[in-house]
Amino acid sequence: MKFIAAGAAVILCILLLPSCKMDSHTNEVAGADMQLVEPDSINSNYIDSNEVHRFFTEFSLLKNQEERVLKFYAKRNFQYAWFDNRGLNEPARNFINMIRNYGEEGVSDTLVYDTLVTEWYTHYAGSSASLDSLSSNMEVMLTAQFFQYAERIWGGLPEEKTKDLDWYIKRKRLPYIALLDSMLQRPEFFASRTPVFRQYDSLKKWLQYYRSIESTAPWPTIISDKKKYEPGDSSPVIAQIRKRLFWLKDINSNDTSSNHYDASLESAVKIFQSTHGLAADGHIGQQTIDLLNKPLQKRIEQIVVNMERCRWVPAQPAGDYIVVNIPEFVLRVYSADTLSWQCNVVVGKTSTQTVIFNGDLKYVVFAPYWNVPSSIIANEILPACKRNPGYINSHNMEVVGAGGKVISPSSINWSSYSGGNFPYLIRQKPGERNSLGLVKFLFPNEYSIYFHDTPSKSLFAEEKRSFSHGCIRVSDPLRLAEFLLRNDSTWTPEKIKAAMNGGKETYVTLNKTVPVFIGYLTCFVTPDGRLNFRDDIYGHDKRLAAMMFSDSAL
Repeated sequence: MKFIAAGAAVILCILLLPSCKMDSHTNEVAGADMQLVEPDSINSNYIDSNEVHRFFTEFSLLKNQEERVLKFYAKRNFQYAWFDNRGLNEPARNFINMIRNYGEEGVSDTLVYDTLVTEWYTHYAGSSASLDSLSSNMEVMLTAQFFQYAERIWGGLPEEKTKDLDWYIKRKRLPYIALLDSMLQRPEFFASRTPVFRQYDSLKKWLQYYRSIESTAPWPTIISDKKKYEPGDSSPVIAQIRKRLFWLKDINSNDTSSNHYDASLESAVKIFQSTHGLAADGHIGQQTIDLLNKPLQKRIEQIVVNMERCRWVPAQPAGDYIVVNIPEFVLRVYSADTLSWQCNVVVGKTSTQTVIFNGDLKYVVFAPYWNVPSSIIANEILPACKRNPGYINSHNMEVVGAGGKVISPSSINWSSYSGGNFPYLIRQKPGERNSLGLVKFLFPNEYSIYFHDTPSKSLFAEEKRSFSHGCIRVSDPLRLAEFLLRNDSTWTPEKIKAAMNGGKETYVTLNKTVPVFIGYLTCFVTPDGRLNFRDDIYGHDKRLAAMMFSDSAL
């Protein structure tokens, strides 16, 4: 498969608040729904456009927001947004509080002029005058700051900065003016839900918790005194493990001094193993010990990196959709934004990585041929044929020439060809031995990535499932086919099984395409509220962290 790669992530979909009237268009003004008050009722104050221009001359670090700010005020006839006739209004105080808590959003940078905003706020908090000579600066500053805040916290790092991270899921487009309108109308608007992928707020809560224990929780390295610990064992190391799991919220007991491996600890160990992608067998071996010893700072960094990815993902699809999280090796099927079912998958090796992108699943292909990619022909099949002329027939393959004519392998002088000059197509015939199994699922894309069955079923039981050339092998392809065709009366479960085993390639075009997101999240929260971690199998966390925590992140 063609390689190009992030993810965790995942991918994955975002819950935007409907009352914002947000869409994917760049026309932000069209998305706003501002109800202006009568000038003489609550607010009779207006700002002149010349004052806006003067502000950006003086505070030039916000110059990139000038056009958006002018559009915002033109929409409201240049009426003040953050002041009423009594002074700073409730939305202003709420937003200033958001600025103060900016660091809790998992970013290492700061807002420009944030200390100045705090200074000015102190001035107004202690002043009896509702408006004064500073008011127009404060008014425009808060508006520009809001857009700066929204771009960074809800939109994420600039797209031009993340192009080198091999992230090809289309970035969302937020209507920032509509978001500001919503905050002004409902000051509590973003108190509990933010306009980003729903994982974001869950990760943020865990980030706050991990930061709270970083300086208080004892975190000595746990050194095992035996190869493996099982229920019934006793050791001082057991007490250390119990205490560690207590801090990680996998066990509720405050009795962290017990040296005995009892049933409650076994349950906690299984939870820990499951949330870290290990087999939950309750046996504490070195692999489990190593994960328990992971420094808190490294886990905090991992949470922050995945919060950043959550800022990028697009608006949630309206109907069915499919999400694959590469580091988790799991495919999830959603219907009406509700998880319908999930199954294990096999993804690309580190040398042939599965690409992070989104597409639309359009075709189900029963009993498919496997058209062998040219890279595999060059690197694997040609050398094998040179060693063994019977390789093609023994692997249920055939050679196809111009016009689709099948050519006898024995008529080919294999030694005269290399990967660069081989003029034929090699394909594997339909059947149980086919590398694509009995069915494949196509969402046309430039990366030649698709879902498919496989005869190598044993690999789905492995903990780490990165074995493919880039395409994604699905452990339950029959169920996926039935789900995709469930509303097509011509395809009953019996007909689907018959087509899969019919030995003749059959293309089926879906009545409605289904969005597919191939994402990359190494850190995520499950519906039961548990924080999960997975290995950074492609090194994308490392690359994004280097970008986020460098001085030139913005």
